[in-house]
Amino acid sequence: MTLRWKMFLVFLAMAGLGIASHEVVYRLRPKPPSMQERGLAWLREEYHIPEESFRKIEALHRDYFEQCDLMCAEMVSSARPSGLRGTRAYQKDFIRERRQQKERDASREQQKALCERCMNTMVNHLESVAALMPPEEGRRFLKEIMPELTHPRELEELGPAAASPP
Repeated sequence: MTLRWKMFLVFLAMAGLGIASHEVVYRLRPKPPSMQERGLAWLREEYHIPEESFRKIEALHRDYFEQCDLMCAEMVSSARPSGLRGTRAYQKDFIRERRQQKERDASREQQKALCERCMNTMVNHLESVAALMPPEEGRRFLKEIMPELTHPRELEELGPAAASPP
């Protein structure tokens, strides 16, 4: 074997060892908590939730986010009605424009209904979570959380035209 060939094999072995050690470290390191896990930890600490109630809240939270993911997917799919994809702005056909306007109006109505359903689901979830807390903490939770979620500050800052009641 020549010196070049030996150096090439040493280089391959070193590269393989480097990749393998990186993968081992990557797989064994502790995973940072997700946003939901951090939120649940905050909820437990802030509102002094007992262990049994906390486990029930975790299950409710998991189920809620599955529903929420489905509703978000519905919102994304309803945001662009199929009849509007690929249409050209310069088409002057009155019937086609009229049909497209009806499709846009129907899409807006569908999006509004989905948003209202999402909001109602969120409010029901929060009320269910509050019911599992100690009574005084549940009332405090709803008092602090509900106004922020149903009337976010960002929307209120946009002015009365943008902030319409849910």
